[in-house]
Amino acid sequence: MLIDYTSSNVPLVAKNQLLGKGAFGMVIRGKYLEEDVAVKTTLPHAEVSYFKALLSELKVMAYIGTHANVVRFFGAVTSKIRERIVYVVLELSPFGSLESHLKASRATYVNFIENDNITKIKVTYDPASPAVTTCDLISWSQQIAAGMEYLENKKGNI
Repeated sequence: MLIDYTSSNVPLVAKNQLLGKGAFGMVIRGKYLEEDVAVKTTLPHAEVSYFKALLSELKVMAYIGTHANVVRFFGAVTSKIRERIVYVVLELSPFGSLESHLKASRATYVNFIENDNITKIKVTYDPASPAVTTCDLISWSQQIAAGMEYLENKKGNI
């Protein structure tokens, strides 16, 4: 299915692969400029309040800009906004949501902390490793904190 990407002449191709679904919206896999992306939209018969919430999210994403620790915003398809159809195009996270990745990796977790001694750990992240380690958790926590600090600094201007 080809979607008209109204802010450029480059088409966004949405695939029919559902990545996630919530009470009022869904996320599907897409491709934009040869890059895999996540395409967020509301469900067809969602209440107006959910559509407005997506528009609010779109406004915030457009404002916050780019940061290494915040999901990248590519743009939005708004050609059918009067019909309450909007597609928000975001960076595709390779593991899906952090919550689902942590739950799926629970059985392979490796704890590198012994006797409450964290000083011996050198924090390194190995994306090739299938196991989630204490080092991964520390690294992700630092990345989340850096992203949240960036958002907090932008908050006063919204």
